[in-house]
This record gives sequence, structure tokens and C-alpha cells, in this order.
Amino acid sequence: MEYVVGQRWISESETNLGLGIIINANERIVEVAFLSQEVIRSYSRRNAPLIRVNYEIGEEVSHKKGRKYLVDSIDEVDGIIHYFVSPLEDESNQEDEILASFSEVELAHALQFQTPETRLLYGQIDKNRWFDLRYKTLELHSNLLRSGCKGFLGPRVSLIPHQYHIADEVCHRHFPRILLADEVGLGKTIEAGLILHQQINAGVVQRALVIVPENLLHQWLVEMARRFNLTFSLFDAERCANYEDENPFETEQLILCSLDFLMDHPERQEQLLAAEWDMLIVDEAHHLAWLPDAPSVSYQLVDQLASIAPSVLLLTATPEQLGPEGHFARLRLLDPHRFHDLKTFLQEEKSYIPVAQCAKKVIQHEVLDAENETLLASLLGEEITRKYQKSVQDKNEDIHKLASTVTSALIDRHGTGRVLFRNTRKNIHGFSKRILKPIPCLPPQNGALTLTKDNNTSPPLREVLFPELPCEEDSRFTAIIHLLKQYRSEKFVLICADPSTALDIDAGLRIKHGIHAAVFHEGMTMIERDRSAAFFADPEESCPLLICSEIGSEGRNFQFAHHLVLFDLPLNPDLLEQRIGRLDRIGQTQDIQIHVPYFENHPQEILFNWYNTALHSFQQSNSTGPALLNEYQAELEQFIFKASSNDTPSKSLKTLFHASLPTECS
Repeated sequence: MEYVVGQRWISESETNLGLGIIINANERIVEVAFLSQEVIRSYSRRNAPLIRVNYEIGEEVSHKKGRKYLVDSIDEVDGIIHYFVSPLEDESNQEDEILASFSEVELAHALQFQTPETRLLYGQIDKNRWFDLRYKTLELHSNLLRSGCKGFLGPRVSLIPHQYHIADEVCHRHFPRILLADEVGLGKTIEAGLILHQQINAGVVQRALVIVPENLLHQWLVEMARRFNLTFSLFDAERCANYEDENPFETEQLILCSLDFLMDHPERQEQLLAAEWDMLIVDEAHHLAWLPDAPSVSYQLVDQLASIAPSVLLLTATPEQLGPEGHFARLRLLDPHRFHDLKTFLQEEKSYIPVAQCAKKVIQHEVLDAENETLLASLLGEEITRKYQKSVQDKNEDIHKLASTVTSALIDRHGTGRVLFRNTRKNIHGFSKRILKPIPCLPPQNGALTLTKDNNTSPPLREVLFPELPCEEDSRFTAIIHLLKQYRSEKFVLICADPSTALDIDAGLRIKHGIHAAVFHEGMTMIERDRSAAFFADPEESCPLLICSEIGSEGRNFQFAHHLVLFDLPLNPDLLEQRIGRLDRIGQTQDIQIHVPYFENHPQEILFNWYNTALHSFQQSNSTGPALLNEYQAELEQFIFKASSNDTPSKSLKTLFHASLPTECS
């Protein structure tokens, strides 16, 4: 081997010494300086354990001054290698002089080999145990990437089957667009978080926008951080004001904002639409009002966002709270081609029930009767119908596969398809009991309201049901005092319709009885509402009561309490279910005591009996409530108005209530 002063070699037995340079070579001895370690080694020329360092074209080399280059060509003169190089782009901002070529003498003294081939050639070999460790690590990483659970490993949530079923079903889709419509308390926020978390970890989603009612901002912010380790940025007027020369919505990847904020600042809507989004999530989507000729401004904004975001999740526990038109409007946001015409949708909706009944028989592998056989043949054709009937009768092994094919075809072609997911309480076990505690109270002393019959007008329905009374004249207020004294060590949530009512109750309790309650209403800022909720939840504060206006009936979780006071009753059954759902939800450990004070011999008693006797809404969730109200609302209101004027109705309430009983109750 020819050794020349200035050549670069490495020690085969001591690769940790770095890149050496020959400083002396004679017939017997070779001296090599390893300058990175400040060591000089002398070797016998005949059997020196040295390996020549020769970088190839395309490899990266480092100059002793620190700049990195790419080897373009190589030349050797008198045993010394000269490298013709070009600087790397990421090194162009250094102050050192850029060289076009240099000899191997000027190479950096640290050992630098990038490719496995050069590491093997120059003897940079680790011990077997480190290779085994790397191999097992890469194997496990590969298995994780191929696992169907990727993205679901990490959230701090309970393993609840119905939530993971929906998340798994949705995450297997390319750009999912769905309506999560589980009944109140079943965990729609967790389901949305599972889907978003998985999509981010799988690399499908990078930028996500979550739009929620203002009173739910803090809850979403905390839930996403605490349960999914997703750090959202909260955008409001104050934050956006800090960005004058750029679009504020392009400064963060995960953004949370309120619908109210966007409606109050139209200029922010334009910036929101100018940004790119991978996923849009809208909570309490039933607030998006829509009519065929007059969609609300909020609906139009979400419609525009849904048209540019590949993935859309809409959340609502009451999909038909605004009637079938509102339900169609939300489905239209998800799939405007499938749900393009309201009239067509309403006509199709009439056939959903028989199709669902037919699908149920197919799922259970039952032989279809003549009616269902005719229906299935009209939907999917006679050939597949005959094939299914024969497979069921012969009990063929392929019946499972065939039934799955038929069911999938029915789902995709008829009904709302795969865009709607709704779990109901009757199919999920583990909920606490609801125990109704009616509290009949003396009616107001002024007696029944007198209707103005001269111009055939009457007071509004809510005014008839819930007249404004001072606390000292309202027997329901006295009932609340007795409740708080009876259960001194327990927490109550009281919900009423108007903020003024909540403030009056709070003032009456504080001034006349020295009871300090937490208040939660629209007139408070988001921070003030969060502080009130935290004050009520803190076990050390001993706050016995949280008084909420209707804003507290959506989204908030108070399952640590098990006493609910309904100071007045809403006119919509879905809204009543939302109120009860603040306590009756997953995580509730005790039976829920529902206290309902109402005036005896008063229109309030009719409304109470409507919910209790006809709909059974206090004892259980009733999905048919809105439909029954829509059918019997005129008759119910007639009874209420006649009761307020002491008129005798044409038929008894018992007849009306029996007629309006849900099928499973009657």
C-alpha cells in the first residue's frame, strides 16, 4: 500500500478516533494524526490496520471550516485526492468562502459516512444487539402503521363500544362527511375527537376548524387538550386584531371559534373562507336555520366552508328539532348532490320506515313475507331477492355475506345512507334511572288570564304558561327553598328559559335566604360562565345550586350532580331532553332526581301532564316527541288557552293524551 503524507485514513480497530491524516511515512513506520481526538498513532507499514477514505461522486463532504459540499467530480494528483464540489443549498447563508474544490487534506476531521455501504466498507459496524433492537423497533413501527387502530391509541377516554364503532366506521372512509346525531349524553364530542385524532395521526388532516356556540368554547378547548392532546387555538375578536397584514386563520393549524363571533364580524368570514381546511366540525348544528328561499347567514357561511373542506362533521343531538326541513338542510351540507331538493327528500322520507323494516328482517336472516319481498324486488331487483329468499330457506353458509350485500345496497340507495349516525339510549345499557319528583304548587292569586276577545287575539303561549311573578308571590320559588333545605349537602342544577328569570331567582335566594348560587346565562362573558360552572363543580366551595338560562341546556356536562330542577318547561320535547341530558349522560353514577314545580289547576299542569302522561319524557328519552308535538300541537294549545280562560274544551285531556301516546307506550 502506498502511503503519502496528507492522505486521509481511518483506523479499522479504532473508528471512534475519527478521520486521520498521515503526517509521516517511511519504509517501516506510518504515523497518523487523529486531530479530532488529538491523538497520534504509529503503525507498522506492513500490517497497519488502516482503511483509505475516498468519497464518491454524489456524497456529502464537510470542509474543516464547517461548510458542507456535494462531490461533483474527483481527481488524484501525486496520491492526494482533490474533490470538485458544489455547496449545499442549506449552507448558502454561511459567511465562509464558498470553494469550488479542495484536497482531502482540508476535509473535516470528524468521521462522516452517510450510506450503509460506506459504513460497512469502512468498518463502522455496531454490535448485533443494537442491530436487533433497531430491527424490532422498525418492525413494530411498521405494524403500527398498518394497524386499523392507528390513531385510536392515545386518547384518554373509556373504551365505550358505540363510540369506537362510529369512529372506526368513519375513519375507514376517504374524506368523511357525516352527521353525528347520537341522543343527548352519548358522547358526540368524544366521537368527533376520536375521528379528528385518528385523521391527524394518519396524516390525512393537518388543518381543522371547529365552530361551536360561544358557551361551549372552553369545554371543547379543554376536552381536546385533556383527552386527545390536541392543542387548539381559540380565535376571537381580540386575537384576530393582532394580525393586520395577514390572514389570522392561516397562522395556526387547529382553530376553535364561536359562531356568534363569526356572525358579528363579517370581515372575518371572508378570511375564514380564504384559508384552506382539511376538516370542518360544527357542534350544535341544529342552530343553522334554513328555509328553501331564505337560508340564514350562519347557514350560508357553513355551506361555503363545507364546499371547500374535504371532511365535514356536523354534531346535533336533535336532528329534527327544526322539523324535516332543518334535517334536510344539514344533510344538504354534507352531500348537496344526494340531497338537492326538499320536496324530493320529503317524498323519499315516507318510504324510509318500510325500507328500514325490510332491512331489519334481512339483518336477522328472516324469510321475507310477500309485502317485504315485493318491496325488496322493487328496490334491488327480482334476481337478488329470489337469491336471498332461497339462501334463507336453505340455510346456506353464504347467507351472512349475501345479507350484508343486500343491507349495504339498501343503505346506500335508500334513506339517508351512510352520512347519518344516531345511537339511541334504548340500545345502550348502563344509564342511571330517571326519577320524577313532581311538585304541585298553588297557582298565582290573580287567577286565570283573561283573553282579549274583541279583536280575536290572545297572549303568547309562553305568557299564558309562565306569567312573570315576583319571587315572593311565586309558590315555585318557595318549593325550591324547601328542596335546598331538604338536601343540604347535595348539588342542584336549575334550568329556566329566560336570563331574567335566572337573575330573579338568584337575587331572591341571596337577599332573602342567604343562599349563594352560581349563575349561568347569556348576559355573561364566556370566562364568567366558565368561572360559575367551575365554582359550582368545586367540591370545596359547597355551592348548592347552579341557575342556568336555556343556554345551559346545551353541551355542558354536570353529571357530578344528580338533582335537576325544571323551573319551567320548554315547548319542544327535544329541548326538554337536552335539559335532562346535562345530568343524564355517560359518567352519571347515581339515579337522577327530576324536580318539576308547576301550578295546579293552571295551564302549566296541562303541559306537565303532556310530557309525563302522554310522552313519558321525564322517565325516558322519547325520540317520537317532536313528531307527536307536530301532529297534536294545535289541539294541545287549544286546551292550554281554554284552561287559561276557564272555557270547557270539546273533549277531555285524557282522550288527547291517549291518542298521542307513542306506540310502545300505548
